[in-house]
Amino acid sequence: MGETLGQSIGMVIGGIVGGYFGGFQGAMIGMSIGGQLGLWIDPPDAPKPPPMGDLGQNSFVKSTPVPIAFGQVKIYGGVIWVGEIEAEMHNEGSRKNPEYSPRMNIDYAVAHCEGPIFAYLKYWINEKEVKEMKDEGLKFNFTYYYGLENDIVDPTMNSYQSGQAVPAIKLKWTAYTKIWLKVEDQILSQLPSISTEIKAFNIETDEEDANPIRCVYNFLTDKRWGVGLDVDIFNGDPDTVGSPWKIAADYCDENVQIIDWDDSLINEPRFRYSNYFDSRSMAFDVITDIMMTCRGIIRLKQGKLEPVIENADEVPEAYFADRTADQFVAGGSSTVSRLYADFSAYPDIFWFGDEGDIIISGTTYRFIVKDQTSTYIDLFDDLPVSPNVSDPFEIVKDNIKEGSFKFKYTGDIDVSNRFRVEYIQRAVKDENDDWENEYIWNVVEKDVERYYSTIDQYGVAPETKLKTVRLAGIKRKSQAMRMVQFYADFAEYNRNWCEFTTGMQGYYHAIGDIIGISHAQTGWNKKWFRIIGMEEAENDEINIQCFEYNPTVYTDTIGKVTAAQNNVVPTQYEAPGIVERFYAVQDSIYDRIYIFFKRPDDSSYFIGARIYVSINGGDWSYQKTIGYVTSSVKLDAAIDNSQTTIGYDNSTLYGSFSASGSFYIEDELITYAGISGDPDYEFTGCGRGGSPVAHTIDKYCMLKDDYTEWIGFGPENIGQQWEIKAVSITAFNLTADFSTSPSKVITLS
Repeated sequence: MGETLGQSIGMVIGGIVGGYFGGFQGAMIGMSIGGQLGLWIDPPDAPKPPPMGDLGQNSFVKSTPVPIAFGQVKIYGGVIWVGEIEAEMHNEGSRKNPEYSPRMNIDYAVAHCEGPIFAYLKYWINEKEVKEMKDEGLKFNFTYYYGLENDIVDPTMNSYQSGQAVPAIKLKWTAYTKIWLKVEDQILSQLPSISTEIKAFNIETDEEDANPIRCVYNFLTDKRWGVGLDVDIFNGDPDTVGSPWKIAADYCDENVQIIDWDDSLINEPRFRYSNYFDSRSMAFDVITDIMMTCRGIIRLKQGKLEPVIENADEVPEAYFADRTADQFVAGGSSTVSRLYADFSAYPDIFWFGDEGDIIISGTTYRFIVKDQTSTYIDLFDDLPVSPNVSDPFEIVKDNIKEGSFKFKYTGDIDVSNRFRVEYIQRAVKDENDDWENEYIWNVVEKDVERYYSTIDQYGVAPETKLKTVRLAGIKRKSQAMRMVQFYADFAEYNRNWCEFTTGMQGYYHAIGDIIGISHAQTGWNKKWFRIIGMEEAENDEINIQCFEYNPTVYTDTIGKVTAAQNNVVPTQYEAPGIVERFYAVQDSIYDRIYIFFKRPDDSSYFIGARIYVSINGGDWSYQKTIGYVTSSVKLDAAIDNSQTTIGYDNSTLYGSFSASGSFYIEDELITYAGISGDPDYEFTGCGRGGSPVAHTIDKYCMLKDDYTEWIGFGPENIGQQWEIKAVSITAFNLTADFSTSPSKVITLS
């Protein structure tokens, strides 16, 4: 599959940071880092989540990257040393009546990550907590090292290697654990896997996760394990008051009020990050992974690297328009270089730096504004004349190149109406309702209100368009809930995109800036946008791409959203269930066969059903793929051929029915004039047509409307027996089991 529009935009935004993490000095910085702006516009579906056992296991690779870890994480690592392994059969009986049992003594060491780290909190052996292993015939001892520069060589390792060809080396800057195991009553076929919960980089001793801005800054500047960039190219740092880095770091630290799991109101830091990287990765990917969790990008502005976190308090830095003309009346003591008028309706930067036209008494003069207040504008150059007091004059703003403006509005049909955030939840409850420190995949979901308003307005639910974003660096359900709320609000209220070409003024801007745009073609008047892409054009011009900025979508105080069950993450590699309530009926007037079905339950990536036809028992032939699902409801009782009030079982309602319309029950098309709701649940004023028949209680009313899908047939097919089959299909081209998918036999008449 190719990139979506949003992903393409994201890459335009992102530029590239070349080089791998781990000290590469020649990293090449693009205009900004972080494709997440594009992901917010059109988040891609997540890849298949790894089973927890695949999140990391100790390996024996001789040359492998040392992981780097941020915040508080569960981490594995690689076996870096194996000492003496003693295996024996121990006689627990007597010489005369021996009872042998195996025993083993093992020494080995596992390197977890780059150091120094702050603390070891907990160990697991073969995915079981150490305290659970005491009853499994294991005795053990852990000697852990924080990865300090002056860490000593572990005595056991030093003693063992002293008699070997290769002496023990001092493992400075490496957080590792030396393990001694005594195994009774069994012989191990492989070393047990060791994992540990640690406090790693950029974390305070009293916190559980790290500040994402500090993680990125350290990653970019550290010359031992990071990119190693010179600090001179940064616009400040996270501790310099007033710098963009300090502002962004403080914004992440600010407390926001959220609803806790027990419905209480609590305060917590806005954005936190915990994750580790244990394979060769692009610096671009590492930075994007971090910045995704805090709505941020890293950009190059006026030659300096700085972060931008999207928030509700941003303001435009400039305004652009297409020969927008505004009328004013001269006031005060206007001169050839200063024009007085009432400019209070315009931001102080509306004309600042602009080149435009001033029309005085019908004559046009070119100008550039060097200063602007609510009462006057100052010009760089003198005009030949100035307006008299109380005389009208006109200012024309035209810093959008003529013919370069393009725009697009994304309609409901192209916007997702359900959003899912996948994260690794740290705290879960055990069977005793106690909190335990575990790390499992979890998800939260959010439906936008448009999903329900569409049902109310049109009487039918729209097709569910689910978008999934994986944020493995988030460990708090509350932060994941705030992010999924943001994605849903962004999709609902940010719909406009535009691009245009401007002159030298464009060089003063960078990706992430907020600008105002006025344009006659769209009717926009100082409408706010965020710059998401820039490209140098000919003649010292700049092409700017923008996406709508709406400050109301940036809220960090949230209510509850739908939370899925623990560790139940949908995967695109699972086949869908079969369609339900499938039916096909012939319309002889229009030579059509109408297709009805209900989507299968619990099939997140379902997009429709492939329709196949077998004629007179022959081979199956594919006809088309149908995505439209049918509203339906089951009868609440059998009906005869004369009833004009038809009751239905509301508990079986799927979708919704309009106030009047028509539906099929088996092959009979029935019209209805109204619906009675609770407590009657009836279709009223039903027209039964020329050949009404009786129907049993197990039959369904299948809505027939203008959107009902069909397949056609011709006069040559009359008399043939057609078997029609509907086979579910997902967005990833996986289908339900063909043999068990439902079918309907029709003899065309």
